[in-house]
Amino acid sequence: MGSNLKKLLSAIILFCTYILSAQTTNIQYLYDITGNRTQKKLVVCNNCPPPINNQRHSAPPVDTTQTIITQHVIGVFPNPTQDMLNVNITNVETTETVNLFLSDETGRTLLNLKNQPPISIVNMANYKTGAYYLQVKVGNDNPKIYKVMKIE
Repeated sequence: MGSNLKKLLSAIILFCTYILSAQTTNIQYLYDITGNRTQKKLVVCNNCPPPINNQRHSAPPVDTTQTIITQHVIGVFPNPTQDMLNVNITNVETTETVNLFLSDETGRTLLNLKNQPPISIVNMANYKTGAYYLQVKVGNDNPKIYKVMKIE
């Protein structure tokens, strides 16, 4: 009886492995020219062979492709900056608020700007040379954090 149980368990494991490998998913990201992520693409392929040793197959996924476009594209430039840091946000609805928070490397909040326009300027002229973190929150979206370098 122990031998039959082992065979049954082996068959179940092989079947589950086959079922799980029958669907392959891949996430691809697209970026704009300033390096900001603008698109997340989830590619689902049923009955495609899984990649072996991170090699891609010549056959493209055929079953399902779902594209999720990021609603807001945020540009933070120039980086590094000597004084003025531009923050440009596209696709902001009139009902959405834009909040900007600037903190230093220790996490101390240096600047808290609420209800900003989609095109804003952060004056960094009076800050010391170093690394800072700009948190951009638009509406109900998760905040995005950008590392900004202040130079002389």
